[in-house]
Amino acid sequence: MEKQKIIGIDLDDVLLDFNGALCEFHNAIYGTSYSRKDILSYDLENTWGCSRDDAIRRILEFYNSDVHYNAQPVEGATEAVRELSKNYLLVVITSKPSYLAERTTSWLEKYYSGLFSGVYFTNQFHGDGIKRTKAGVCNELGVEIFIDDSVAHALEVADTGRKVWLFNTPWNQDPIPSHITRVYSWTDVLEHIRNER
Repeated sequence: MEKQKIIGIDLDDVLLDFNGALCEFHNAIYGTSYSRKDILSYDLENTWGCSRDDAIRRILEFYNSDVHYNAQPVEGATEAVRELSKNYLLVVITSKPSYLAERTTSWLEKYYSGLFSGVYFTNQFHGDGIKRTKAGVCNELGVEIFIDDSVAHALEVADTGRKVWLFNTPWNQDPIPSHITRVYSWTDVLEHIRNER
């Protein structure tokens, strides 16, 4: 029997509408009126006009909120992941801290029940656990295709020779090298997958 190919998928803003929910939370708590299109950088202090420490504090507040836990999936993600799971082994690889494991897996079960074979936390964003790179996790697992919205993570994984698809967002509009493919929707992802066969 042929071994299934493994696809690694980032969580925030690829599966879960993180920045949409973050804007909702920030607007309610801080009286702002931000939307996803206003976020043009991973450095949210630039969007919010605050210090780096203050931006981190706000994100950590959001992590512990019901708004975060009740965030919606990215449009088209649930159906596309269900389709992909028929022919591929799927894993989530997230920068989130591992102390959010219970909440994260509970959220994934709510929207993607039984579709992922594992969830891997790299602790790259304020985790106390061992920090790992997404490229390192892809190497350990034998991931062949990786999907993320971060140019930095996409570059790091692509440099290991894997196929990488960058989910298009307002905050990743820098030019990307030709060995990374920009995708514009989950329909686009499925089209690229069909071309892989």
